Amino acid sequence: MAQVKGPKRISRSRGGDALMYFVMFFFGIIFAIPLYYTVLTSFKPLNEMSVFPPRFYIVNPTTENYTLMLRLLSSSKIPFSRYLANTIIVTIMGTTGGIIIASIAAYPLAKHQFAGKALMYNIIVWAMMFRGEVASIPSYLIVAGLGLFNTYWSIFLPAWSGTGGTFMMRQFMEASIPDAVVEAAKIDGANEWNIYWRIIMPNVKPAWLTLIIFDFGAYWGATGGSYIYKEQIKLLPTALGMITGSGASRAGAGCAVGVMMLVPPLILFLFSQSAIMETMSTAGLK
Repeated sequence: MAQVKGPKRISRSRGGDALMYFVMFFFGIIFAIPLYYTVLTSFKPLNEMSVFPPRFYIVNPTTENYTLMLRLLSSSKIPFSRYLANTIIVTIMGTTGGIIIASIAAYPLAKHQFAGKALMYNIIVWAMMFRGEVASIPSYLIVAGLGLFNTYWSIFLPAWSGTGGTFMMRQFMEASIPDAVVEAAKIDGANEWNIYWRIIMPNVKPAWLTLIIFDFGAYWGATGGSYIYKEQIKLLPTALGMITGSGASRAGAGCAVGVMMLVPPLILFLFSQSAIMETMSTAGLK
């Protein structure tokens, strides 16, 4: 019997590997330039910021921009700690609630059979095709009808209605957890809650870590401008936005604001980037 030959495998040479790493390094540098320049500018005095063409170095570094930012925030009627506390509460509660809702919704879609499952999944996918602005007016009317203006719930509820997290969790559960594992747990007497909490969630850790990064960044930068008008409930980006919009004389403080808002999501990403890579590769399998 003639042996059927499979497709010929193509292996990269050392030159090919070197070229690939060079291209990756090149694009990495390009993507890092805005981050580098933002941090660099926050330590520039005002006279160096207006130099053209822009310099990628500092002649006379200063921390005056950060000092000015803190001084402006401390002069506000509402203490800076209040704005920060509001943002921390919204970020933690919003991120935690979003993960719980997304994972609980994704579990039956991935591991159960019920009437209307295909339609529900298609609705989730279709909803991802529309930008959030499409639902801004309905969301505003719902929040107003429920009387949730000037509350943290006005930030949570519209965000929790998004379907991106549910889709990602469902794809990861489908790809990484065999149905036999769930069936074996049921035979051993585990109820749905035990299966979800003890089997599903530990095995989809990369997915919910990725969701934490996405949600954290979204809530950390949320202003709540459409729903929050009471000064005591306003979030940190709103207070910092007052500085960045105060003219050229406070441009340095505005750069310090940008760095301040950038650091927490960046640190979270650096510690969880491997989970993002694993989730993105798995979510595209089905």
